[in-house]
Amino acid sequence: MSVSELRVSGVSESKANYIRNTASAFLDGRLVSSKLDRLTDQEVITVLTSVKGIGRWTAEMFLIFSLGRPDVFSFGDAGLMRAVNRLYGKKRPLTQDQIRKITRRWSPYRSYACILLWRSLA
Repeated sequence: MSVSELRVSGVSESKANYIRNTASAFLDGRLVSSKLDRLTDQEVITVLTSVKGIGRWTAEMFLIFSLGRPDVFSFGDAGLMRAVNRLYGKKRPLTQDQIRKITRRWSPYRSYACILLWRSLA
């Protein structure tokens, strides 16, 4: 699809270009899903973020929802930060170090905790 065709669906021109970049990376072999499945979480993040338009958050969502990795927590997800603060923050927002300490206890099932935290916001 062209950028203009993608724009009809409501995405910005930048996002349309990023979608095309990602599709091209799969088509030209820079990204191969069967190879990604064999990499560590950090290796997947490194490979995916090498494609223009894919950031760490997107790579983490790919790990959770596409590769089914059980132990991913996205510190860049505003919803997760809000949910953890609702549960554990008493009078002021928790620091990233405090959240890291809390979520470490959920390992090796942090991805499942993410899903429950997102649901708690609904």
